[in-house]
Amino acid sequence: KVIVSDFEFPTNAQIWHAQEPRGARVVHVPRTADGYIPLAEFAKAIDERTQLVAVTHVCFRNGAKLDIAGIVRLARAQGAKVLLDCYQSVGSLDIDVKALDVDFAAGGMLKYLLGTAGIGFLYVRDAFVKSLLPTNSGWFAQENIAAMDITANRPSPTARRFEAGTPAVVNSYAAEAGLKFLLEVGTPAVEKRVYSLTRRCMTRLEEIGWPSVTPAQDERRGATVAVPSRDSAQLCAELMKRDIVTSHRDDNARASFHFYNNEDDVEAFIAAMKQLRGKFAP
Repeated sequence: KVIVSDFEFPTNAQIWHAQEPRGARVVHVPRTADGYIPLAEFAKAIDERTQLVAVTHVCFRNGAKLDIAGIVRLARAQGAKVLLDCYQSVGSLDIDVKALDVDFAAGGMLKYLLGTAGIGFLYVRDAFVKSLLPTNSGWFAQENIAAMDITANRPSPTARRFEAGTPAVVNSYAAEAGLKFLLEVGTPAVEKRVYSLTRRCMTRLEEIGWPSVTPAQDERRGATVAVPSRDSAQLCAELMKRDIVTSHRDDNARASFHFYNNEDDVEAFIAAMKQLRGKFAP
């Protein structure tokens, strides 16, 4: 039994549904009427049959952040492992996988880590590095890469066993440059800045009569502010004409913030939204 939530990016759910022919039973934890998924909903789904809880940190649709520490506690009580998809949060929030006590964490360099597509990462708890044997392997996963041995699979005793073939070399340089920026600034400072800007943005949206659907509490949101619209695609196109880069998912326009943004960026977004409210607000 694998638990996912209704906040997942498609890939994170599709991967587990792809295991159903092998006997996996995939259970979705639904959102409640207010659009959030509280711990009580996870408690209903996680039981003694659960092998893995694979959940996102921040929802790509509405910017809501799940209570990962609480979900881990529920999983531990039933003997289940936890895989955290932190793609939508890492780089914008201060994340400590050991403090969260997750068993696995995966993400990519494309978004808030300021890198590019085609390169990602996997964290595996030390206790599972040697006991888990990947069935998807490659020469960079082998104990001796230079052996060029085609007679057997001899995975590295280290976390390198979870690698595959030749890495995306060019992408690695972009990833390194992005990480350098973030390490210089520090993720605690980044998180503080992100919460300040998103809080200001949400308050200002309330003031112009076009409230966000993203949870207001800091502990329940990430770097994205989602705004409902009758035509979110065209709204984003109109914002782009004003040099404001957003994106849309479902019926929401998404404005995401990072440490390099400032209050003027928020006010420019609000001014544009105020102008466009009559045409695009629900």
